Amino acid sequence: MEVIVQLLPSFLTLFFGILIGSLFPNINNLFSNNNNSNKKHENINQNPVKKKKKTKEERRKQKTASTQWITCDIIVAKEEVTYRKAVVNHIKATDTVLEIGCHVGVTTALISKYSKNSFGIDSSEFSIEEAKKRFLTDGKIKNLKFFCVDAIDKRAVVKVLSESKSKVNVIFIDVSGNRDPGFVLGLLEAYDRIFQPRLFVIKNFKLQNFVEKSSVSY
Repeated sequence: MEVIVQLLPSFLTLFFGILIGSLFPNINNLFSNNNNSNKKHENINQNPVKKKKKTKEERRKQKTASTQWITCDIIVAKEEVTYRKAVVNHIKATDTVLEIGCHVGVTTALISKYSKNSFGIDSSEFSIEEAKKRFLTDGKIKNLKFFCVDAIDKRAVVKVLSESKSKVNVIFIDVSGNRDPGFVLGLLEAYDRIFQPRLFVIKNFKLQNFVEKSSVSY
């Protein structure tokens, strides 16, 4: 009887071992897979992928790109006359032009005479309605459109312009000649990211005065 009692724990251990083995036949594989996975991670950590060393030319280009801001041409006008003169002197027949702050549409309509497409946007509903009455009533100008939308809402601007198949590649900005230059430059930066135009024309006497008084240091 004492022998049976002494052997009982061994029999129970063997019994449960057989039972677990029959119920979970893949348990050894599971631990084996985990060990293999850990070994793979260890190998990856021990042998990190080496980055390809950049050439001198690649490093130079990267440094240049990091210090560039706006890469297109920019014309800054002090007055309405020089602002509109830029239309005659710089707009091409293949251009699609957006004027931000078109007011009653005089400059936007002038642009339509020299460009493929001319779009004017303004946050003033009254100004846009007046522009449409002046230039779109008779339906003669086919490449001219006006939209009442705030330039700050870039998504709304992109949405109204998406109907056109032509990509905007020139942007005129006239959001009041004495507007804070910081606000104007903010618009310029935002719309440069969206459209990557070849040319900006800005009417702002404060910004023009700043440019006039500035010198470039290399």
